[in-house]
Amino acid sequence: MKDYLKEYLYSFHWDPSKALMRAIEARMLAQVEFIEPTLDIACGDGIFSSIILKGNSVFSLDINLSNAVRAQKKGFYSGIVVCDAANLPFKNGSCKSLLVNSFLEHVAGSDLDKVLREAHRVLISGGKAFVTLNNSSFGKFDPMQLFFEKMKLRGLSYFWEKRRNARLALFSLKRDDFWLGLFERMNFRVAESKQYFPPNSEKKFFFWLNIQGLGIWRLNLGSVIRSFSEALSFFGINLQRSFVCYLFGRSLRADYLNDGRAGCCSFFILEKNSTGYGNDKN
Repeated sequence: MKDYLKEYLYSFHWDPSKALMRAIEARMLAQVEFIEPTLDIACGDGIFSSIILKGNSVFSLDINLSNAVRAQKKGFYSGIVVCDAANLPFKNGSCKSLLVNSFLEHVAGSDLDKVLREAHRVLISGGKAFVTLNNSSFGKFDPMQLFFEKMKLRGLSYFWEKRRNARLALFSLKRDDFWLGLFERMNFRVAESKQYFPPNSEKKFFFWLNIQGLGIWRLNLGSVIRSFSEALSFFGINLQRSFVCYLFGRSLRADYLNDGRAGCCSFFILEKNSTGYGNDKN
């Protein structure tokens, strides 16, 4: 199996927290079979899928134009569409599998039904959707929040949690029983579900995330490091990426290999039941 931690640290050299989470998700998703054509819903910059999927017939979408442009430059996807996941421009049953990685928690609760109906519609009968998301436990082991709670500063703890969730655009941090009920109501059969990203990994994730986010608005440590590193890469200097891979690879290796089945993130394999939603789209 690929060393996904090394690959994502190289790609996300300015953000080891993101690299750790994506590497764990990739290691988990590498064990399932994506039957093409595959649709990557909310593809972001395309880095995640370009590492774990084959790319013979993989299509993607993102609502953000700049994300779609960056993903297009990867030369990986068979096609990219800029659209809302609640209104997909694809025919019924046009996809055999879906990748929905770290997306549903960013969808407002009122839109979750629409997004899942569309996902159900574009899948063939028996097709599978592979879903990862942050669950209701996400952030409970944030070192800053733990510190405020230990000092009985409940007001600051509440403020920190709300600010963090807003900064990360987390609108739907729900318990697994909520998701299981919603998937079944949307006519998906839940073939498998499990949790991942245990407390020790979560602590490291938020430690580096908090450091990376130090600064004022968009001018933070992470953005400065990224800009400087990309400037060096433009001139063919990539030693900083190799250094990050070595340094953080040693620090995060145990968390990457942790196969614990409890944590602040959840993984679901959904299979489409025969009943469908919506009308054909041409």
